[in-house]
Amino acid sequence: MDSIKNIKVQDTTSFTDIVDIVYLTKEDSWFSLTENGFLTLVSTKDIKPEKIFDEGENSGDMPSPPQSGGNGGFKAASADSEDNKNNKPSKSRHDFRKPPCEVKYTSDGKRDYGRVVLHRAFPFDSPDKVISVQQEDGFEIGVIRDINEFDAETVKILSASLDKKYFVPEITKIVSTKDRFGFVYFKCETDCGLCEFVVRNPFGSILRVSETKIFIIDIDGNRYSVKDVSKLDKKSYRKIELYI
Repeated sequence: MDSIKNIKVQDTTSFTDIVDIVYLTKEDSWFSLTENGFLTLVSTKDIKPEKIFDEGENSGDMPSPPQSGGNGGFKAASADSEDNKNNKPSKSRHDFRKPPCEVKYTSDGKRDYGRVVLHRAFPFDSPDKVISVQQEDGFEIGVIRDINEFDAETVKILSASLDKKYFVPEITKIVSTKDRFGFVYFKCETDCGLCEFVVRNPFGSILRVSETKIFIIDIDGNRYSVKDVSKLDKKSYRKIELYI
């Protein structure tokens, strides 16, 4: 997102009326893979990183992180801590934010963003559309409307990067489920082998995205899918029927 427009918000105002979205297209952006398999971007779109926290801004409004104690424990910052004794200012959020990526250009004047990361805006409904392209520090460079608008080789590269990040094993059989204090312990057979995972609040973490397809999100954010619950065996269906 490039900038926020200074306009008066009304009932008919849409999100795109307020925010300028930078769209990356096949005419102005080129994706490639490094030897190590990292996705990189070169573009004629020259988007400068925004500095979220200015030097000294909000200093002292966030507590310092716990400091490691001598026995592997932690000691909280206090008024008579070492920094305060030496009259050092306490740390602000700016001190813990990852520094912005270095600004580089190619020999022909294009912006070389280096390694980038893709994020799906609608991972379940539209996995190939509205893809946020971000630098390693979290700064958004722009958005891809639809990866299929790029050439075949780029589509292959983008799809592989997204599939790697959003790896979703398909559940073929639910072996067992155990409900313990709001957590459900699943043991399932998937297309990647036997898998065990834990789900917190199953009624909020098991999502029905169509009449037959569901996604399960475990406590670590990993996703699992059932393409068609109606094709599960009866025992498997009974184990998950309660939550869908």
